[in-house]
Amino acid sequence: REFDWKVVDNPDGSSELVIYLYPFDYNPLTTQATYYRFYAFELQYRQSPVTITRLEVPGASVPAGEHVPVELELQNNGERCDVRVSAVVKRVDSGEVVSGLLLRTLKQLAGPASFSAPWNSAGFPAADYQIEVTLSDAQGIVLERRSITFFLGVVRGEITGLTLTPGVLGSGEPVHISLQFHNAGDVPASGKATIKMSDAEGATVAEF
Repeated sequence: REFDWKVVDNPDGSSELVIYLYPFDYNPLTTQATYYRFYAFELQYRQSPVTITRLEVPGASVPAGEHVPVELELQNNGERCDVRVSAVVKRVDSGEVVSGLLLRTLKQLAGPASFSAPWNSAGFPAADYQIEVTLSDAQGIVLERRSITFFLGVVRGEITGLTLTPGVLGSGEPVHISLQFHNAGDVPASGKATIKMSDAEGATVAEF
């Protein structure tokens, strides 16, 4: 093929047109090769009257295995038309589509519209995911596309026990401190535990 193209959506709502050129052509049967040094493109585009005004996953992160709330708002500033709404869920690290979120047709849409479309994340590992929503008309022409990224999984830690043995001791006697910690989140966690010993006035006398 001579070229490919795609549109990259930016987080601020803008987009970029990316064109991939294949200027070198080689035929292994005839050993003939052709190299093109100049390309000219004519771009045709139109301003879509239908736009996505809000796409959001409430909260900073969602626990793995739960339903991920996806809130969508759109606006049609043109004539009434049927708008097809589709959405997919992708892995950010690989770009792989792992689930389809919704497929809905809004009949004769005029003005604003909004709805929620939860995604059941049961069986999916904790990771960064991207939700991509595409609006198209009855002929399949893309009117708007937007994506957001969110983290599936929660980092949560709990101290389940802190004991001091013995509870009463004399000056100079050794003290055994035991701390139990439980990772109650969805992702592996690493960190540091700090234990401070204070006197009756609140001054730190030892720190481990």
